[in-house]
Amino acid sequence: KIHIICRGKKKIVQKNNLIFYSGRLIDWFSFFGKIDKKRTSHIFLTDFFLGGLISTYYSKKYNIPMIYRCGGPWKYDLNSLTNIIKSLVIGITKPIVIGNCKKIVYNSKSIIQRKYEHQYDVVYNGVNLELFKPRNTEKISSKLNLIYIGRIFHEKGIDYLLDSIKGLGNQVHLSMVGSGKDLKKYQKEYPQVKFYGRIKKEGLPEIINQHDIVVLPSLVESFPNVLLEGMACGKPVIATNVFGIPEMVEEGVNGFLVPPKNSDALRKAIKKFVENPGLVMTMGKTAGEIVKEKFEKNKQMDKLYLALFTIKSN
Repeated sequence: KIHIICRGKKKIVQKNNLIFYSGRLIDWFSFFGKIDKKRTSHIFLTDFFLGGLISTYYSKKYNIPMIYRCGGPWKYDLNSLTNIIKSLVIGITKPIVIGNCKKIVYNSKSIIQRKYEHQYDVVYNGVNLELFKPRNTEKISSKLNLIYIGRIFHEKGIDYLLDSIKGLGNQVHLSMVGSGKDLKKYQKEYPQVKFYGRIKKEGLPEIINQHDIVVLPSLVESFPNVLLEGMACGKPVIATNVFGIPEMVEEGVNGFLVPPKNSDALRKAIKKFVENPGLVMTMGKTAGEIVKEKFEKNKQMDKLYLALFTIKSN
């Protein structure tokens, strides 16, 4: 059985061998109480934060090996009191969690916590090539069609993307897929942009294929699957040169990399495709080949399983 504890509305749901526990952090202690510790082989965690701290407590108390799949840099833009507090707290919790993990598997080289001595591997994310693949679809417009997919909020660099297309309105169409607290604000301010809201993953390939380029102007990312999904559909990408993105995007080969918080650089990258439309096809073809070779989901899942559960003896 696999017991999964997460935050959300309080409930317990069982599906075959999976048992989902959802609730507030304070509820997690009662959830852990329902689990047979003697029959628990591993504690698997996905954060350095409070979840990691709670996992560390139970790992030490019941001598259960703890393994961690790290999918982000865990760095905060210090633009609010909340983020400042989070940054201070994680400065305390991170070394405690790392020091008690038997193994950490990172999803990019860029986020390895090298200042702490620990056992780790790197296994990149993978993409489902049966779902995400090129399709013959009608383009959403006769212009150069850009698509952004992700949460709609500041740290995704949306303001810089929207600023970058000013003056390109006759040449570029922009669509945005995702939800977030700032969605209504952007819808009101940018009526020329098509906002889809949140779309289920099964519906994304059709929409991606209606566009020419996937754009991700994030300020902080580790190894975003949305770029892999766009590449798998045969689309080149424009993305910020942060953390693990350069490990999947090669400048001028399958897309363009730009500095974060830089509307001018984004605009210049977009104009390269406007002025050389043939790049959409040639770079897109290369992008698909790169994903097939390096990031196919089943291959990466096999690597991840071996990396997580192959622990060297001390």
